[in-house]
Amino acid sequence: MERERKYTGIGVSPGVAMAHAYVHRPAAIDPPHRILPDGDAAPEWERLVAAKGVARHQIQQMLDALGLEASGGEGGILEAHLMTLDDEMLIGALRREIFEKHHNAEWAVSDIASDFANRLRSSKNPLLAERAGDITDVARRLLRALMGTQDTISFTFEDRRIVVAENLTPSEALSLPRDRVAGVALDRGGITSHAALLVRALGIPAVFGLGDFSSNVESDAIVAIDGNAGEALISPGENEEAHLNRLAAEREALIRTVRERACEKVATPDGVEVRCMANIEDADGINELLMEGADGVGLFRTEYLWLSEGRPVEEDRQVETYATAAKALVDRRLAIRAFDLGGDKFRGGAGMGKSEDNPFLGTRSIRFLLANKTFFKIQIRAILRASAVAGRAIDFTIPMVSDIGELVQTRHLIEDCADELAKRGTPYVLPRVGIMVEVPSTALCARAFASHCDYFSLGTNDLTQYTLAVDRCNASAAHLYQPLHPSVLSLVRMTVDAAGKASIGVSACGEMAGDPLSALVLLGLGVREFSMAPSAIPLVKETFRRVPAAKAAKVATLLGSASTAKQIRHCARNILAHFAPEILRQC
Repeated sequence: MERERKYTGIGVSPGVAMAHAYVHRPAAIDPPHRILPDGDAAPEWERLVAAKGVARHQIQQMLDALGLEASGGEGGILEAHLMTLDDEMLIGALRREIFEKHHNAEWAVSDIASDFANRLRSSKNPLLAERAGDITDVARRLLRALMGTQDTISFTFEDRRIVVAENLTPSEALSLPRDRVAGVALDRGGITSHAALLVRALGIPAVFGLGDFSSNVESDAIVAIDGNAGEALISPGENEEAHLNRLAAEREALIRTVRERACEKVATPDGVEVRCMANIEDADGINELLMEGADGVGLFRTEYLWLSEGRPVEEDRQVETYATAAKALVDRRLAIRAFDLGGDKFRGGAGMGKSEDNPFLGTRSIRFLLANKTFFKIQIRAILRASAVAGRAIDFTIPMVSDIGELVQTRHLIEDCADELAKRGTPYVLPRVGIMVEVPSTALCARAFASHCDYFSLGTNDLTQYTLAVDRCNASAAHLYQPLHPSVLSLVRMTVDAAGKASIGVSACGEMAGDPLSALVLLGLGVREFSMAPSAIPLVKETFRRVPAAKAAKVATLLGSASTAKQIRHCARNILAHFAPEILRQC
């Protein structure tokens, strides 16, 4: 028997799985290259236009096939592919390649797509890299149409398998036979990839970033993955197999139990009430997230409306989208975040907006909005109008605020927009205005900010990144990205204390909110509202039902000493082990 081999990667979707491997190795596409004779550019362009039509039809067929089963953003991925086909910058570059450089259509598509994708990947940010993957995926469709090769992506297995590959394009991820995929193991990719988004939405265990795993796995070999620990094994031994089977059975029983109670209100054993809300990117699927037990929407990431179209979103469409979400939630909270563009989220056609050397420290979020007030005022008016249409108030959250002047300017713009609507006779409702606390300067000045806004929303991902000067997407520095670092938690406590003194609300909406262990620590620091991926809500709710808030508060006592992230995690694990050991084993 082959000896057990273990690989360590990134757990992107929780759960364990063990099955025969299906190793996916897509065929390479080798585009022909020729220089066009005089007069042949126009016919060559027509070939490309026809190929675009074929690709558009194929994408639309996939979109139609998803229908009501679309979840987790699959439809948005395909819609982004349709937008890419019509992107002005991409089309212009292809025209120049054919008409000015006289290259054939296959070579033009390959060359231009490669250039665009490389420019996006140069940021070293996985979200930009995902848009590079979109362009590459669309280019492959065009090339197959031009070369007359088969478009079908085939996963030819009938029994349940663990799909092993170097990486999966969006189209490949969408083509997975969902009823037969036990798990996914990839050499590349991270928690923000399209493939990760899809497998999490489907509840499929997955580990990415495994290095050379796929090149060492034979098809039909027995492999096992642990999406909690971020590990993958080839030929697991009897002890490991028994351990994984036990974990799988425990997880299945736990998830079944917590889902049965997901829609119940939550209070800790010592009577502290807690709200668990959802993060969303569009108004679709509100009913589904309510079934997961969401107490509202704590973070509506509106920038994805912009990104899916590759251009600014019309005011009426925003009104319809926000009003739809508000009506579906009835009396539950809806907090809409202003367009958070820049940094890891680009703007413009196909993401090819104005580049910056260091976008995370550049014109992003509120800085971009205040520099482009036309776009900002359209969104503000849309929120004011949507509130009136829905007949209820909507919260409006301002991202990346680092200076009180930015908040003051925003409030002036809201007043200006209200005046405009009043003069038109258009009904509107003023929103509550809050800020994302995601840079140290804001947390340090939280008491001053509290007098200018109605609530705080802790963006723990960026707060950790900016406090520790660590790019959370940089694999070489990943071990330094520690959300439970005492400095980060001290800023969280400072923000919570300031909110309490000003009698305003405070919620947490980063990755920490959806992780039972980290959520327990935030509970101990005084956070009472959390917003997370809908699928995380049942387990986090159950954690709060089990652990007394007074016991969770023990973690806060470590912040005054020379503690480390490791010590804080150890303390939190001990608390969870005492009150909910079966939940700890799933963390």
